[in-house]
Amino acid sequence: MTAINAIDVRVATSSGAGGGTDGDVYIGVAGREFYIDRTGQDDFEQGSDVTYHLGDSSMTNASQNDPKVPALDTADLNRFPVYLRFEPLGTAPDWHLEGVRVTVNPGPNEVRFGALVGAPDLWLGQKTGKFCYLKKL
Repeated sequence: MTAINAIDVRVATSSGAGGGTDGDVYIGVAGREFYIDRTGQDDFEQGSDVTYHLGDSSMTNASQNDPKVPALDTADLNRFPVYLRFEPLGTAPDWHLEGVRVTVNPGPNEVRFGALVGAPDLWLGQKTGKFCYLKKL
């Protein structure tokens, strides 16, 4: 098939009370898991809507979260689920996820996945679940 050279992950956090989190967020694509975090930023705050570019130098541990190393292939998008995983941290650990979209190889031949698109928001946490699986759009 085609090598995966880039992955964009758009994450929206609810603007409702207590929606933000200091927890850790991961995205699973093509059989590999990536840490979603921007260096020096307070991510996943109440009302935030941010697109993360995996492999971009502004990402925390950019070289370890680069979809080109080791090489991934779009054929694996049908072999493994695409998901978001949340690990709660801090004194208010729950997170109110409003929506998530993943775009593999953004551009004319992109492949998109999403969850909660036009659906109610989802609370993630220790007692509400930590995974949100995405469907192909």
